[in-house]
Amino acid sequence: MSTIEQQRLSVAQWCITRMHNNFDSHDFIRVLSATHPEVYRQWLDDYASIQSCHSQIGIFLANQATALSIEKTGEHESLNIYNECTTCAQWKKQ
Repeated sequence: MSTIEQQRLSVAQWCITRMHNNFDSHDFIRVLSATHPEVYRQWLDDYASIQSCHSQIGIFLANQATALSIEKTGEHESLNIYNECTTCAQWKKQ
């Protein structure tokens, strides 16, 4: 695992410990961008658009679910950072 991946995992663990037991990817992105803007900006710099960045953050959560002690419970519609209702993954802490 690269240094950047290790940093992202550590920050994700920190964010998740401060979230409700049930949350969605939009909730995670809000906490991440508010509490670790430098890590969020790194993710933004890696992708051509905010939408693809946020999609990759969701994929990261899925790929690191075991390490993060979370499980995907489905998908639903919720408000994104633009206050638009879009589909995202729902998660539950284990």
